[in-house]
Amino acid sequence: MYQSRCIEDGYTVDEVIEMISEAFNDGAHVAPGWSTVLVSPKARVNNAGKSIRDEAVFECHGRLPHPELRTVIPRGDGKDHSKKKNATR
Repeated sequence: MYQSRCIEDGYTVDEVIEMISEAFNDGAHVAPGWSTVLVSPKARVNNAGKSIRDEAVFECHGRLPHPELRTVIPRGDGKDHSKKKNATR
């Protein structure tokens, strides 16, 4: 999470903590079709004045059913968060 949000996207650690807090809000709901994604119930305004809706993505598999927070995604910040890493063999 530090690599993707702080190093690649330029967020501070405090901003990432705020994203996590918003995504874990009491009113957060599970994203339709994605049982491992929590979505913030309300949008927040970031430092640049953009309306952001935070999503928490969990790593959870059938053989390892204990979810871990993998990353948070600030939807609406104008950055491309769908970057795919090249698989290595």
